[in-house]
Amino acid sequence: MSHKPFSQACENNKDPILQIISTVFCHPTTVWEIGSGTGQHACYFARHLPHVEWQPTDRPENIPGICLWQEEAQLANLKPALTLDVTDAAWPCSAIDALFTANTLHIMSGNEVQICFDRLTEHLKPQGTCVYLWPV
Repeated sequence: MSHKPFSQACENNKDPILQIISTVFCHPTTVWEIGSGTGQHACYFARHLPHVEWQPTDRPENIPGICLWQEEAQLANLKPALTLDVTDAAWPCSAIDALFTANTLHIMSGNEVQICFDRLTEHLKPQGTCVYLWPV
């Protein structure tokens, strides 16, 4: 892939989402993003929330595009993208402090959503925060 993927929807909603998550992720933490897509949001939120370590994740086919955004952004608090399909038996983490996902659950099958929440009960820390945003 020679050019960064681009989503106009990501561009349009990044500021309204940032307004919400900046009030939720207001203390230093590591936020795992499920379904990072193009990588635009990961870079934008990491840039504007420097006290947060942002961990982008997505299915294997989206990782190269996310990496292109990351290479350009050069942010110390933006962790390398990890491959994660919510249906994977093993997730690439031991515990999750905070989770963010946007525009994902409504495009998953009912079974995938159930598996996602089952995995979150295993990995999200007891006092962890989970933010899910959907299109309006």
